[in-house]
Amino acid sequence: LCIIEQECRLFESILDEISPDYFITHIAYSQPHSLFYEICRAKGVKVLLMSPLRFGERYQISDETDKFEPLENIHEEKLESTTNPLEFLSKSKTNWVKERALKIESSKKNYAKAMLNFLFSDNSNLQTHYTYYGRTKISVFFNMLFYEIRKKCRNNFMNKNLDKEFNEDGPFIYFPLHMEQESMLLIGAPFYLNQIDIIKNVAKSLPVGYKLVVKDHSVMNTRGWRSISECKEIMNLPNVILVNPYSDGEKLLKKCSLVISIKGGASIEAAFHMKPSILFRKTGLYKLPSIYKLKTIEELPNAIRKSLEIKVESKDLIKYANLLEKNSFIFHLAKLNLVVQERFNFGGYSADGIFPDATNEMQEFLSDYKSEFDFLAEEYLKKIKLD
Repeated sequence: LCIIEQECRLFESILDEISPDYFITHIAYSQPHSLFYEICRAKGVKVLLMSPLRFGERYQISDETDKFEPLENIHEEKLESTTNPLEFLSKSKTNWVKERALKIESSKKNYAKAMLNFLFSDNSNLQTHYTYYGRTKISVFFNMLFYEIRKKCRNNFMNKNLDKEFNEDGPFIYFPLHMEQESMLLIGAPFYLNQIDIIKNVAKSLPVGYKLVVKDHSVMNTRGWRSISECKEIMNLPNVILVNPYSDGEKLLKKCSLVISIKGGASIEAAFHMKPSILFRKTGLYKLPSIYKLKTIEELPNAIRKSLEIKVESKDLIKYANLLEKNSFIFHLAKLNLVVQERFNFGGYSADGIFPDATNEMQEFLSDYKSEFDFLAEEYLKKIKLD
């Protein structure tokens, strides 16, 4: 708390000194970033946030993320676009999640380079960064050794016990897990951090004859996968089936009767497969009529029964697609992040890449992706000109 108080005082003094008109940023992923964002809003600084719309790689420049405006209350102007919902889904949807899961931390060569870089570094961050407190070289080395052993054991367990295809008959509800630890839960849904407890509550609320299919996030490979004990706890729940993280999530969306998500984009994508969904927290720019937003966990059984009766209307999807296309833009941030990890962080293995010619490396990177950064800058300028 003392550290956070000092952060608040520092941020306030900076804002008082420079009196900015705008704070240009992307979505807050860390505690200091989120804190600075909240202080800017409290002080009346105009925030221009690159906000993900949880649908493909679409973004909007906004003052907050996940506005979740009710679609039925929004007046739709006459739009020339006659977007077909399924065409819009296929055009917007990308495989960047799987691509990142397969590429990040996948090179043994980069692993060896990162290790050598770490072993021969001066380790000065230990004295200058409180987030590095206690991370001596010997402790990091053994922690990584145990991490790799655990990851290998967990991966073997999943490959032996979790099917990549779900072929059982009968109706089921689909629950995609969030990656842990991540800002989506820690900042966006802090009261729903225990996902296993939520699975238990959903399982207790299932109508007779339904099963719950749970799939972990494929990017959990960068967290060393979920523990075997957690997997077994989920697998042992009545009427709950845990599938392999690398199973096809789109197939599950097509086959399920309902999607339940804490704060994931699967709830929006479900509608484009004509499936209703339930959310625990606001997700996306607009609230489709087929999305049921929970107010309390106690209403879950009734919410499931009501949602299973909802029919997704094509006219709502067309309106949603048209509004989204008009009020957002596509930016391949995930692919850009992969490039950064590859060029500066040894493929994701190191957060502190040290290069003898770092300035030239950065200038080369900015030159290679100048068109992407120019495009993004133009989107920010458009928003500023509208004020």
